[in-house]
Amino acid sequence: MRLSDFQVRRIVAIVEGVFPHAKHILLFGSRLNDEISGGDIDLYIEVFDELSHAAEIRKMLIAELRLALKTTAIDVLLFSPNLDELPMHRIAKETGVCLNQTVQALDE
Repeated sequence: MRLSDFQVRRIVAIVEGVFPHAKHILLFGSRLNDEISGGDIDLYIEVFDELSHAAEIRKMLIAELRLALKTTAIDVLLFSPNLDELPMHRIAKETGVCLNQTVQALDE
């Protein structure tokens, strides 16, 4: 995984600030491949509660992450019970690495 411990902690802290009870915070995509460089930070965030303004929340979250991580290369997929599950959601869940658990492991 090509994220520093600092980046992982910041991502989880920011996401949990917006969604205190996030079910999953996953990193997926090219940043999981240690053999290559570059690529954006692809995040899949699943929450327990329905989201009434998912697009606005997503934009705000991306802006906050970009400021904190000093990069514009961030993409976020949101999923909640009231949103349609798309093929990309399934791919992210099947291939992603759980950042919530990574932070817990760093803290042990």
